[in-house]
Amino acid sequence: MRPRVVLLALSGAALLGVAVAGTGCFQQLDTDAANGGPLAGPEGGANESHGGGTTWELCQSPSCDSPDGDIPFLAQTPPIYLPDGGTTTDPCVQVEQASMAVRQTYCAGCHQAPADQGGLSFVLSDSQLAGAVAQTATDDAGVPQKLVAAGDPIHSALYQSVAQGLSGSPTGMPPLTLAGYSNIPRPSPSDVSMLYAWITACFPGAGGYAAGGVDYAPTDDAGSE
Repeated sequence: MRPRVVLLALSGAALLGVAVAGTGCFQQLDTDAANGGPLAGPEGGANESHGGGTTWELCQSPSCDSPDGDIPFLAQTPPIYLPDGGTTTDPCVQVEQASMAVRQTYCAGCHQAPADQGGLSFVLSDSQLAGAVAQTATDDAGVPQKLVAAGDPIHSALYQSVAQGLSGSPTGMPPLTLAGYSNIPRPSPSDVSMLYAWITACFPGAGGYAAGGVDYAPTDDAGSE
């Protein structure tokens, strides 16, 4: 019976704690925090945070330290830092560089001159890819499929091949085995996603990124075509 007595004692202490909390430990709700109003500081200053600092300290930019203490909406793309140390405000500059790195790493060994496996020797040239068609892949009408269809990776033979290779398909690229190569590097899901973004928004004729970016989440299984 002793364990039961201890349990009852603990239950009583818990109830007592709840009673104490209910009488004096509630904090007044800051309605401004919910509706996006200015942040009030300990002294009531509108440009101070609840921690006593200015609001720009919360967003890490002096531009946020406005007289009203609000955080302004950024209508322009902030600088994007590139691997060479430069900056740009065009997201496609970074996407193009990243897609070029993926193609150089996983495709150029077989598909960039002087190599020409499968008749493709210009995988690093956007302008040549734009006018090229696949030798074997066809669309629903039996017409040779474009290697890269601007804005449409799902119907781009290049993307379909790489996506199928990611799943281990024997018809995907890079191939699972190749004579003369003991180890074939394979792209990661992140690499394939970068190719998707490049074709969707940044390949010549795709239109670029709209203000605020675009949603380039796949809407179909690339391997189902």
